[in-house]
Amino acid sequence: MLLLVATTAACRAEEPRRPAEPAAAPTAPAAPADGWRTETWAGLSVDVPADWTYGGAPMRLGGGERGVCPPAVMGPDDGATGWVGRPVLLSDVCAFYPWIPGSRELTSTTPFVWLGAAVRPGVVRYEGGLVQQTIATEGTTLTVGSADAGLRRRILASARPAELCRPGGAPPAWTEVCGYRRTDGGELVLGFAEKVDPAVMAETVTAARAAAEVPAGRRCRAEPGEVVELRDARRTVRVDLACATVDVGDAGDADVHRLTVRARGAWATPVAHATLSTLIGPQG
Repeated sequence: MLLLVATTAACRAEEPRRPAEPAAAPTAPAAPADGWRTETWAGLSVDVPADWTYGGAPMRLGGGERGVCPPAVMGPDDGATGWVGRPVLLSDVCAFYPWIPGSRELTSTTPFVWLGAAVRPGVVRYEGGLVQQTIATEGTTLTVGSADAGLRRRILASARPAELCRPGGAPPAWTEVCGYRRTDGGELVLGFAEKVDPAVMAETVTAARAAAEVPAGRRCRAEPGEVVELRDARRTVRVDLACATVDVGDAGDADVHRLTVRARGAWATPVAHATLSTLIGPQG
């Protein structure tokens, strides 16, 4: 059961009903500048300051309401210089969006980025001076909130097609981790993508093979809800979080093992924990 922090929704400036702004040209470099990192959601990659933390973003809760679960980081007393949110139910404590009158979200100046949020394209101006801009791009939405117009422009201009975990392409020359979420329509959608040290692949394979093998006749038949794939030029290792198994990929059907804490330790980074509901366990 969701514990909702607010029951009404209003902003000082409601989102205008206007056409989506055109996507920025994909001119940003493949690698972000020093002090920045790349975040990916669905078909979109965007650069954000490297020291920003993670949180939620507006998502549909049912009944036509939108919520942020967990609620937004409120300000510098939370230890955050900024944050990146995804429309993921990571907590049973939510706040309604648009924010209610008098809430701290209306006066906070902590900058943020929302990837794939259930927010219409347009501009919202808040009491504390923060400006929130949303564009439709690469099949999803990108929202940037900041009182710094230069920061907003830089992040919006970095929007480009997702650079990692491309479907149907040649095996990558690097090692990447791809985290997928299943939508209500049954489609697996890329929730995050990271380029990692090759040791992450080696550690995952070693840990998986140290765990019990799962015979073909005793495999879980559940439809995958969340999946992680580790890819390099040699192999693809598939982690099925619903079934708690790891398909190492070398020996086909004979190389599937139980997923252990050790086998997920190398790739379960902060962005994985902020994207994959399975990793936070039961809520309540």
